[in-house]
Formats: sequence, C-alpha cells, structure tokens
Amino acid sequence: MKLPKPSEGATWIVLGALLLLARKRTRKPRGPGAHSEPPPGGHKIPGALSFQQLRELASAVEVADPDTAAAIALAESGGRPKAVGDKGTSIGLWQINVYTCPKRFADVGSLKNAGFNAEAMSVMSNGGTNWEPWSTFRSGAYRKHLPKGQ
Repeated sequence: MKLPKPSEGATWIVLGALLLLARKRTRKPRGPGAHSEPPPGGHKIPGALSFQQLRELASAVEVADPDTAAAIALAESGGRPKAVGDKGTSIGLWQINVYTCPKRFADVGSLKNAGFNAEAMSVMSNGGTNWEPWSTFRSGAYRKHLPKGQ
C-alpha cells in the first residue's frame, strides 16, 4: 500500500470529515420517541398540541385513560412539547422531571420530543394507571381540561 504524501493526506482527512458529517446529517434518529413522522393523526407538531392531539399521542403509547393523560399534559405544559418548568428540571408535555424519571428518559433534549415524552409518561404512570407523580392530578387542576361530562 502506497502512503499518501502529506498534502494528499490532508485532503483525505478533509474529505473523510465531510463524508462523516454528511452521513451524520442524513442518519435517522433511533431510540424511543425518535420518530421522523408526525404524531398520531398526521398532525405537524405546532407550538401547542390540542386535547385531541394529546389524546391520540397518549393512545399511541397505550395509556389506559388517554383523556386523563391529555388533560394532565394541558395542565402541566399547556400542550407545549418544549415546555420547561421547575427551574429547568421538568420537561415537555407531561413535565417529566429529569431527577425522578427512569434514567433512560433523563435527557432534556429528548424529553422535548413529543413521542419520547409520551413514552416516559406511559412508563412513569404505569400505562396510565397511576397519576400520583403529577401534581396537577393530585390537586385536581387537570379536571378543567377534561371534556364536558367527565
């Protein structure tokens, strides 16, 4: 194998770096919640999700009571996927606390992804059967976001 001359080597290093950068940009994200498609219902994620969009998202992660899940998200974050509260420790739609959630969900950037946040909520609520970790559930503040008659 013939070794490149120093000037050729620099060219190859630059070309290699450019190829790595291009590959990194075209790679699809992987892992929980790393979806390139819009949330359930085919909606593009706006600044805030509606009750129906949140309900569909909760259904997609197989929560037992998607209405309660949607109401809690509205009470916690106003339906904003990028919401940050509690001095930066509670993140996203369901305001997942990075210090009390399972370690695999404790990434601030990922928790701003609606799908990832919904998965964390589903795990933390035991599939929507235990809402005690959410203060808006304990206080009853979520109830005003439920559809009439519930």
